[in-house]
Amino acid sequence: MNNFPSLENSTIEANDNADYKNVLLSLVDSGILNETAVENMISEMTKNKIKNAVIAKLGHEPKIYYHNDGKRIFTKIKLDGTWKQILGYDIDDLYKKLYEFYHSDFDITLTDLFPKFMLNRRDKKKVCSKTMQENKRDWDRYLKDSEIAKIPMRKLKPRDYITLFENITMNRTLTYKSVSNIRSLLNKMYAFAIEKEYVEYNPVLSVDFSEFKYYVPDNSDKAYSIENRQKLLSYLYNIVEPYSLAIQLDFQLTCRIGEIKALRWENVDFDNRTITIKEQALNQREMKDDLTFDKTIIEVVPRVKGDTPQGKRIIPMTTEAMRILQLAKEINPTGEFVFMPYGRIMLTDTFNDYLKKYCNKAGVPYYSSHKIRFTSCSTLYNGDNLAEVSRLMGHSQVQTTLHYLRNVHDTSEMLSQMENAFAVAAPNCTK
Repeated sequence: MNNFPSLENSTIEANDNADYKNVLLSLVDSGILNETAVENMISEMTKNKIKNAVIAKLGHEPKIYYHNDGKRIFTKIKLDGTWKQILGYDIDDLYKKLYEFYHSDFDITLTDLFPKFMLNRRDKKKVCSKTMQENKRDWDRYLKDSEIAKIPMRKLKPRDYITLFENITMNRTLTYKSVSNIRSLLNKMYAFAIEKEYVEYNPVLSVDFSEFKYYVPDNSDKAYSIENRQKLLSYLYNIVEPYSLAIQLDFQLTCRIGEIKALRWENVDFDNRTITIKEQALNQREMKDDLTFDKTIIEVVPRVKGDTPQGKRIIPMTTEAMRILQLAKEINPTGEFVFMPYGRIMLTDTFNDYLKKYCNKAGVPYYSSHKIRFTSCSTLYNGDNLAEVSRLMGHSQVQTTLHYLRNVHDTSEMLSQMENAFAVAAPNCTK
């Protein structure tokens, strides 16, 4: 029977006997019943099973009340010593909600919720794969094997989460940012659970995160110094291959590595000496239904990180940037993108592998591609041009730019400023 998918593919909760289903199908085939009649029969059977299961659970029929909004009805059930309202739009919907409450997700745990949450983010929220991987990593590392992961969410209290975060921060191995990522994951999971009516409130919101112990990293020198920047670029000057040129250009701009990878020739204007940044290349790994990820593919998207108007920007082309781009044009004259080793967009990991190799050969400390952006920001900043540097960085707020400044204070200059600012006139001395 080719035109009756709803019956063929349904899981008939109203009757567990597959033979009865076959009888219904044969009656439709014989013309004794039509499809609509059979669907109605199955619907009524399902409703009766749900109703009987709820009454069996309660021990009686639920008492029905009319809601103040005039649109819904509700009943009250006692849960952990308190009364809870279950609402529905009609008697069938109310029984369905009661059935789902008692039989589907009444005792849902974080472990039960996580797959539902992740698939919802993939299918409904369209969250990027990088964020999904970070969520999965934080879940596996900090939450999956925790005691609270197996406790019904309706029983979890703020004290349970205080204990969790006390345990994972007690040795000061996690930064505030790392803990904030875990907290953010839990908040999003609870938002999803509340939307699905699995729970009514989020106990994580009642936790004071300022009370925990955090590792405070020393980022004061986590960037290329002026001396090491010069040593590395001098070493690379005559090495004409895509990764060398991409590294050199990165030091001439204020770009993210994804923006360098996605730079097209059409956005390079040699005449006006400008480079337009309006795209980024993302490493995408599609999440499968079992929460594992496919192989990495590169996708160029028409937006930049943060998806703000400030992200799309025009950067002046320095004389050195022009030299580098002209060399890149010679080795890749017909490519769509500026840097295409082996005819493909370069990978971030491979970029960093080359960067590390060249740093070792040049005799300078290695920092990742992201730290080149820190270096460029710090090198450009002169104490008076924060707003312009922020624009070149593509930041929507100058406070973000401040985070990128490294090694920008000249000790001798600061000493001179302190001498002037803190000078004390010598008192007149009398003999």
